Formats: sequence, structure tokens, C-alpha cells
Amino acid sequence: MSLFQGRYDPKKVEEVIAKWWHEKDIQKKVFEANKNAPIFSFLEGPPTANGFMHVGHARGRVYKDIILRYQTMKGLNVWRRAGWDCLGLPTELEVEKKLGFTSKKDVEMFGLERFVEEANKLVDFYIDHWRKASERLALWLDYENAYETRKEDYMEHVWTLLKKAYEDGNLIESFKVVHYCPSCETPLSSHEVSQGYEEVEDPSVYVKFPLKRSKNEYVVIWTTTPWTLPGNEAVAVNPNAEYVECKVGNEIWIIGEEALERAMNDMGVESYSVIRKMKGSKLVGESYWHPLAEEVPAHKKHNNPAHTIVAADFVTMVEGTGCVHVAPAHGPEDFELGKLLGIPIFCPIRPNGTFTEEGGTYAGMYFKQAGERVLQDLKSKGLLVKEGRIVHTYPFCWRCGT
Repeated sequence: MSLFQGRYDPKKVEEVIAKWWHEKDIQKKVFEANKNAPIFSFLEGPPTANGFMHVGHARGRVYKDIILRYQTMKGLNVWRRAGWDCLGLPTELEVEKKLGFTSKKDVEMFGLERFVEEANKLVDFYIDHWRKASERLALWLDYENAYETRKEDYMEHVWTLLKKAYEDGNLIESFKVVHYCPSCETPLSSHEVSQGYEEVEDPSVYVKFPLKRSKNEYVVIWTTTPWTLPGNEAVAVNPNAEYVECKVGNEIWIIGEEALERAMNDMGVESYSVIRKMKGSKLVGESYWHPLAEEVPAHKKHNNPAHTIVAADFVTMVEGTGCVHVAPAHGPEDFELGKLLGIPIFCPIRPNGTFTEEGGTYAGMYFKQAGERVLQDLKSKGLLVKEGRIVHTYPFCWRCGT
């Protein structure tokens, strides 16, 4: 007689089969049936135990189960240890959200040990949920011996591998400029950044950098991030492009020839005359006075090749003036150029987005607020040519929206 009377009900079928599997210990019997056969190893890419399983997770786990069942049916001894990712930012953010925290200072005030205890409670809760949900999906894994990234034995193995990599000469320490969230206080990968672009309005400013060779001669740059100007260490030009010296009132401005008309229109300069032309390579090596040297005294200690015009092939005339403000600590291309030329990598900003004491006048300010103050200081010196606004796409943290 059939176990299932009447109309077919998939939920009823699931309950009956799952109960029968459990009572007869079918999963264990399947595991042991092929224990002397050749091994097929499956490494569980561990789910992060910081939230509930959704349909996307379930689909991925079904794909895994198909492979494991197929290899089992082929007669192989399938090594299928489960695993849980218990550490990292996703878990921390979930705990912070639960406790109503808005900054890392809240964590410090709460106490790190208590915070870790709350994190472990959260992880325990979600591991229990994920195991039950996975068992309902009939994903047969070795849950009893599952690895957890928070356990000491797991971390010891990681450190062992790192030590071996170091001893074999495969581990190096270096620096790289990447997108960073000052709220989460963590870098963001390229994939994470791609999920968080939004259209925003930002400053669009033209600034004059005074050249040392002449009292009234300037190289004009354009930027949408005035907060990076305290970290400026060079101005880049394209060595193969044409540049012009323009007379504007009693001053001489240096701008890329192809960018000249567009830039002058954008700056609202109607009257100017071209004095002479030269290749960008002829400008390389010229020194300038840092426009914020008084506000950021650390620049007075930065020597050549800092605060000079340098050559860079990435400079174009599509936007701005063809003269690019270079802050090696604030941009990937700037950083690589700085390393290549020996320019200081000056970063006066803390992980929480505020300026350090090296930031001089801007010490303690959040970088966006400092940007506003930078514009005020440049304006008071007569170095701010034009302050406008631009609407463009800009990356935001996909986790917290910063």
C-alpha cells in the first residue's frame, strides 16, 4: 500500500521521506557505503553565518548537491565536510546593527570582549538556521565535523600556511591604493565597488599652482575632490601633448592646447591670449609652490621630486586642463606614478576618514568637511579660479551607503 494517499502533496512527501531518512540513518549509510572507494574531495565554500538563507543561496547549494550525489552514484567515496564562515566584516556589521551602533567608537565603548561574545551568539544562531535549512534541501554534508573559521584549529592552519608561504619567499608586504569605506573602516574590492555607484553632485574646481620660476606664472589643474589637495605631491602632464602659455590679465597660465577653449569656457574666462606653445616634456621638472604649504606644514619637508611637474602617459585632454593634480595616496594611477618617480606617498587621513595631525589646519576634520575648508583657503589666497558643481557617478559602500 502506498505511503501517500490521495492527491500528490510535495510538502507531505518531503516530510515523510525526511523522517524515513532520519529514522533509518540513510545519510550515514550512504557515506559508509563507498568508504573504501577512491576519494572525490569536495571543499565547501563556506556560507557566511550572518543572515538567513535566501533563494540564491538555496540554488547554489542544490548545484553542489547534484555533483555530490552524482559522484556518490558513480561509487566514489565523497569527502564532503561542511564549513561556516564566522569572521569578517559581514558578521561585525550585523552585530553592530543589532546593537544599534553607528561607528567603531561604539564598539570600543561597548568593549571588544563583549562584542566578540555577541558575535559568537549571532554566528551560533545562524549556523543552526543554515544547517536546518540545508538539511531540508537534502544537501548531505558532514555537519558534525564542520569547520568554522572562528575556531583555533582552523586559524592555526591558516597561520601555518602563511608561515610556509613566507619561508618560501611567496609572501611580500607592499601597499596599494584601493577604494575604502571610512564608516566600515575596510577596503572594498572592485566587485564590491561595482555594486555601489550612484549619481551625485560634487565640486568641480579649477586651481592655480604657482610656479617657482616666475612670480605670476601658474599651472592650472582641475579636480572634483578638493579634499585630496592637502595630499598633492606633483602635477602630471602628457609629455607628447601640446601645451600653451596663456596671458590672463597680468598672469600666465599653463593649460593643454586641446583643452584650452573648453577649460576657459568652463572657468568663465573670456579674454586671454596664447603667448607660446611647447610640448609637455618641456614642462617636466618645473617646480611649484604647494598651494596649501602654510595649512599643511608637512609639505615644507618634502623635497624634489615632490612639488614638480612630471610626465604621465595617462594624462588626457578630455576633461580638465591637461594638467593633473597628483596625490599618490589617493589614487591608483597617482600611487604607481609616485612609486616610479620616488614622489612621497603622503596620506594625512585616518581610517575613519578624518585628517591626522599631519593634516595641519585640517586635523580632526572629516575629509568632506576638510574639502570645503580647502576651497575657502584657496579662495583667500587668490588661487581658486572657479568653483562649480558637477553631476557624476561616484562609488558608495554597498554595505552601509557611505
